[in-house]
Amino acid sequence: MLAIPVVGFGSDLPRTSVDEDGSVVGQMVIEATQEEIRHILSQIDNLRELSTEVTIVESHRKGRCQEVERTSRGVWRPFRWLALRCPTAQGFSESLVQSTDLSHYETEWVLEEMGESTNVTYRVHTEVDHVMVPNAVVRSGMLSGVKNAVVNLAKKVLKKKENR
Repeated sequence: MLAIPVVGFGSDLPRTSVDEDGSVVGQMVIEATQEEIRHILSQIDNLRELSTEVTIVESHRKGRCQEVERTSRGVWRPFRWLALRCPTAQGFSESLVQSTDLSHYETEWVLEEMGESTNVTYRVHTEVDHVMVPNAVVRSGMLSGVKNAVVNLAKKVLKKKENR
């Protein structure tokens, strides 16, 4: 059985790993309901706050989904991409629509309710075009970014609960 850190009002870190396909995965149990976490993730304005690398987020509704345009710091220059972000039964998913910097971008937030807590899994698979940086360096940066996104989500959820 795997031990997954539980974040209440402490600062436990999530587990992070790299899957065989290169996806970076972060997982943490947060002391909040699935609905409380889903609400935070559904607000596009919160996306920039979850990632320290993303500097600009703009979105436009497209049916039940949203087209989300992001700009991130990148390696030597900002990266820009457009993704389709949709709610799912378990959370949210995104897939690449257009980018001159990325050849592949896919994310998934999976929220599994566990009584008063929720097991949060964040999976990101990104392939960068035209960058002369080894994949190991890119993956290392992604591991850090995924860990920060999950920790920042936990902090935002808990702050909201404290302010009630």
